[in-house]
Amino acid sequence: MATMCGRFSQAESSHRLAELFGAEPDEDLPGGAYNVAPTDSIRVIVTDGGQRRLQAARWGFLPFWAVSDAKRPPTWINARA
Repeated sequence: MATMCGRFSQAESSHRLAELFGAEPDEDLPGGAYNVAPTDSIRVIVTDGGQRRLQAARWGFLPFWAVSDAKRPPTWINARA
């Protein structure tokens, strides 16, 4: 069974990511990072009304049934079926 550390690299600039995916970038995007850890802000591509957008999101896993406490966010990073 393989394990997952939950870290990845997102070093490309926001401008380059938007160009690669044909997306419109939001304002105030986080910068790139070589070692993105769970709960860090990342850049994601979403589709909204047929338009692609590059926007900020929080890296991690929050199932629909979990209750999030703003003082202590969930630290789950892996999910298995």
